[in-house]
Amino acid sequence: MSSVIQNPARQIQQLEEIGMDITYEEVISGVTKEREQSQKMPGYLREGNIIYVTDLPRITRSTQD
Repeated sequence: MSSVIQNPARQIQQLEEIGMDITYEEVISGVTKEREQSQKMPGYLREGNIIYVTDLPRITRSTQD
């Protein structure tokens, strides 16, 4: 999410419906590249894991990130 006024309920519901074990949520500007939660995720990834993104614009504003 890019601002505190946005509501993550829809994305959280989507992830709960598919049975996600771990979710990462951030309320941060899309301009900011320092994303604490996104930086934690690679440490939990194991072979065979699948990453689900509810909306591609939510994961990055630039393909260079």
